[in-house]
Amino acid sequence: MRATASLFDREQELRRIGEGLASAAAGSGSFLVVSGESGMGRSALADAAADDAERRGLLVLRVRGSHSERGLPFGLTRRLFLAALNRLGDEAKARILADVPTAAALLCPAARDIPPPPAGLLRDLDALHMLLSAAIPHCPGQAALIAVDDVQWADEPSLRWLTTLAERAGSLPVMLLATRCLGAEGDTPELLEELLFTCSDDLRLTPLSGAGVAAWLAGALSERPCDSFVAACEAETRGNPLLLSVLAAHLGRTRPVPDPETVGLLPDATAEVVTRWARVGLRRTSADAPAVLRAVALLDGGATPD
Repeated sequence: MRATASLFDREQELRRIGEGLASAAAGSGSFLVVSGESGMGRSALADAAADDAERRGLLVLRVRGSHSERGLPFGLTRRLFLAALNRLGDEAKARILADVPTAAALLCPAARDIPPPPAGLLRDLDALHMLLSAAIPHCPGQAALIAVDDVQWADEPSLRWLTTLAERAGSLPVMLLATRCLGAEGDTPELLEELLFTCSDDLRLTPLSGAGVAAWLAGALSERPCDSFVAACEAETRGNPLLLSVLAAHLGRTRPVPDPETVGLLPDATAEVVTRWARVGLRRTSADAPAVLRAVALLDGGATPD
């Protein structure tokens, strides 16, 4: 497994994920959640889980929640299953879809030879579970990892399906892994809360320790920096793995000597990515939020939230 800043100080989380995959391979599933703020390495852990699952011979179904598609019914689920079905042979794919026509109509609504499914969300959810049960035996290990990144952006029907899957996971050879960004809220927070309530374990990612920052910098810079430089990097990034990676890339381009004299160069390296996070976050809060914030910035110190 390739070491990255996002995986330093994550031994406990990697061990727990490995246990979940081993349990799924043995026929007993689980549902794990990886929670953390932006840049804390949620996606890196999902990548590591997918790599580990593939080494164990599990079927890997991977999808990322999309902020722009959160209003598209079954959008996330459709992408998840179509990616899986497209990895099967044509004969197996056709047989599975023929066996579960309701799910086929949900996943392939443009197909002319598939009748539209009868109305009813519960019937749709059951059909998707039947499709999953039909697809898993076609993978080598007859077990699967379903990894959903940024689950907070999942559409409502997909959230409901994930919740029912999580409730059944213990009796299935499936490990469900979901990552969520703390502080980001989709259109149906109450459904997300219902999903999270069913998890076996919520792995909360914390900032890298000083030792973790020092170890990663030593590897990235090919030399061990002095303690004051490490402390400055930790203070500048707050132990955030993504910011640390951005900072290290900047240091790699400028090649400064990692000593106390170069500490003053650090703030400029992370300012751009922090600004970009703020802009995206504001736009996702409200289309008018950036304009409101700019207006507030022009006011004097006596401005109030009213």
